[in-house]
Amino acid sequence: MRIVTYNIQYSRGRDGVFNLARIADTVRDADVVGLQEVERFWQRSGMTDQPAELMSLLPTHHAVFGCYFDMDASSVSEDGTVHNRRRQFGNMLLRRWPIQWVRQHPLPKPHYDDEFNMHQGALEAVIAPPGRAPVRIIVLHLAYISMEKGDAERLAQLDHVLGILDRRTGEGAAWSGPNGIGEDDWSEGQASPDNPESAVLLGDFNMVPGSAPYVKMITSQAGGLALVDSWKALGNRARDGFTYPLDEERYGRPGIKLDYIFVTENLARDISSAWIDNEADGSDHQPYWIEIGNEN
Repeated sequence: MRIVTYNIQYSRGRDGVFNLARIADTVRDADVVGLQEVERFWQRSGMTDQPAELMSLLPTHHAVFGCYFDMDASSVSEDGTVHNRRRQFGNMLLRRWPIQWVRQHPLPKPHYDDEFNMHQGALEAVIAPPGRAPVRIIVLHLAYISMEKGDAERLAQLDHVLGILDRRTGEGAAWSGPNGIGEDDWSEGQASPDNPESAVLLGDFNMVPGSAPYVKMITSQAGGLALVDSWKALGNRARDGFTYPLDEERYGRPGIKLDYIFVTENLARDISSAWIDNEADGSDHQPYWIEIGNEN
């Protein structure tokens, strides 16, 4: 099972060109794709419906879009007809096989008088990969406020996400219990879905190795299972590699690591490879990939 996380910067590449086809080609070989900064009906990206376009470009993948920023972008014709559109921004999950169920979670956001800040979010889903027990996937995007100022916000957001995992048994899945209410069968013939212990958390964490949010991730448990940085699971140093390129002449280094895939310890032992695609040029971030084998 190949998994990739990619902050696509609404498809604006390093050349300044908006090109969703370039994004789709970059992630096409993945079984599970987590994207951040996908948008609908923004002027800067040509008022396009990027989730719909990505679904069209990747027709063999099931897909779901979760927006956490939602503003009016409607228009009204001279005859009074309202053309309803929402200016949205969020995360997207694509998968080669059906996505069992999904929830969306807005993350905590403080108000700043001196800096633009917006809601970020987490998209939670459950998948059943061939050859493995069901797995919970959380695609997230944490606050982008500066490291010095924003770590408190990111820590609060991680507390929220980890709480979702800790409430697994108490909340159950998308639905539980008997199939119906009165004469109505709400299950539509389906068995009660899974709410699995195994989890993958992937996305743009906007944190660097050694920071307080990073330490929280590698010292926390998710529903009783320890979380593992997939990059370190293969013996790499946390600071090796980068997913956000920098001007080396200005900053003294080629980039920093902001994008991660964390897995519960029971999945970590089955990671066979992990790599950063430093050739991709469709965004200001680089895609990060891992491959997980079947259960032993």
